[in-house]
Amino acid sequence: ANMAIVVGGAGFLGSSILRRASLGGMTPISIDFKESKDALWNVIIKRDQSLQEQGKEALAGLRAMPGGGLGFDGSMAGLLCSAAGSWMGGGLSVPPPLPSNRDQMQALKKMEGKGNQFEEYDAEHQGGLLGQADHMWKANTSSAFLTCHLARLCLGQRGMLVLVGAQAASGPCSTMLAYGASKAAVHHLVGSVALTEVAVEKEWSVAGILPSMIDTPLNREFIADADFTSWTKPDDIADKCFEWTKDEEKRIPQGQLLQAITSNNITTWTAL
Repeated sequence: ANMAIVVGGAGFLGSSILRRASLGGMTPISIDFKESKDALWNVIIKRDQSLQEQGKEALAGLRAMPGGGLGFDGSMAGLLCSAAGSWMGGGLSVPPPLPSNRDQMQALKKMEGKGNQFEEYDAEHQGGLLGQADHMWKANTSSAFLTCHLARLCLGQRGMLVLVGAQAASGPCSTMLAYGASKAAVHHLVGSVALTEVAVEKEWSVAGILPSMIDTPLNREFIADADFTSWTKPDDIADKCFEWTKDEEKRIPQGQLLQAITSNNITTWTAL
């Protein structure tokens, strides 16, 4: 069980986890839409595939590894982590009044029989909530489900399963509905997978890490005037994942969510 598999291994957080695992003597394996330079073995899945197709592709790639492939020669992963993710803001704004003059109302009535007469109006003025929901589910929740699916087949006895959630999703977040819902689902997975038959039988440790803001170049670009000393470094999260993997005494209670609290560039950990 000396392999570390990271779903989202080509991202900034995933790359940090792979590097830390490699430094600790583990074999780093990435599953992502593109190659990770920090992985010894890359499994490429396609963005336009269904989740089922991605699962088949990922498993085939793992089993194609040199030496017989993961799962065929008795090799199992010691760490499996979902580090993929994305963010989009957006809530429910108050729509402007419906057209009131006779000509505009008649134009809307002409749409009857062609579907909901207010669909185009709503799409134009309400915003892209449904598009956000679709994107956030695929980026944040589907990747976590993929990780759990692979764990069932690849994570070894007393292995470590880590899903990355978000502090913002631990309560209502009216300005980022889709993001909050997608990450709240990840939190649900942490607690629920910990109680599954396979997790109990194989004595897995299942944990969730909840950062507030991860310090990546992309985040700095979008929020250039922020206090970066309060952002959690990817390496801090990577260190925690590796610590849990190699030292079972440091592991937190099964199914727990752990918040990363960073201040003055120092990260402490608090159970939710």
